[in-house]
Amino acid sequence: MIELSYKEQQRNKIIANMAINWVIDTKNREIRLRHRPWYIRLWHWLTLKRFTVRQLYIYVYDHFHDPERIAQLMPIEFPIDHDNIKKPKGVPFNFVMQGGWEIPEEHAKKLIKGPLISEDGSKLIVQADSYMQIIFRSFGRFIVWLTIPGGLYGTWLAIKAIF
Repeated sequence: MIELSYKEQQRNKIIANMAINWVIDTKNREIRLRHRPWYIRLWHWLTLKRFTVRQLYIYVYDHFHDPERIAQLMPIEFPIDHDNIKKPKGVPFNFVMQGGWEIPEEHAKKLIKGPLISEDGSKLIVQADSYMQIIFRSFGRFIVWLTIPGGLYGTWLAIKAIF
């Protein structure tokens, strides 16, 4: 058995996670979230589950370059391009939609750490996150998880008082 490097293992985890949550619709040239059961959507909402634009790009790249699909997908234009210029640490890649591909707006809200720009450059689909946005998102996740036990305990006390 071939031992995978740490980088390859991480890439495979990203691809597996994205394949569970995202779908690439070549017929409609659309990348969107899969329809998930209500309890998984609730869990993602509670945990503020987000996906990075880079993770989406890795998933799309793997999908289009899979040896089993490459012949079928070769005539279809690749959905996302990026500037492959080496940049200083902390400066994000610019990702650009191309070939008429789109991500529905409500699904794009689950993406972070852009920028992801529309094909014609007129629309910023996913903005680049500032350090303050990352801190705010982490703080929001902390507050949600801090309030859930208190809410459950308060509900339990109310139920006990009624009965």
